[in-house]
Amino acid sequence: MPHSADHNESLDQLGPAFFARRLTRLSDLIVEQGDAFLRSRGVNLHARLASILHIISRREGASVSELAAALNMSHQLTTHRIEKLRRGGYLYTEKNVVDTRKTGLFLTQKGKTDAQKLDILLPQAATAFQAVFNHA
Repeated sequence: MPHSADHNESLDQLGPAFFARRLTRLSDLIVEQGDAFLRSRGVNLHARLASILHIISRREGASVSELAAALNMSHQLTTHRIEKLRRGGYLYTEKNVVDTRKTGLFLTQKGKTDAQKLDILLPQAATAFQAVFNHA
């Protein structure tokens, strides 16, 4: 949601009580720019989903619980993001033949293609973030 300069000035005047709101807005801005960066490089994937797609490409067959632990995310949030990737045609699920209580996550061809692009783009993004953090 766009904010007017007047709105931001009023937050400035209200002081430190709105620090958390400013951090949230900064996070949203980083994600928006991440989305634009990915789109400009031919990856039509929401930036918040990139880490999950990337790790599934490294651990095909992993369960939601395994991914949640690896990403230090809640099971609920991981499930929500995996469902977005499934609906977007990036992955599918398959029951584990050895332990039918487990469901593995696997990339579709579309998911594999974008994961390969991420392999190239993520180091570039990391370099850009490092430059920002070095100047902070």
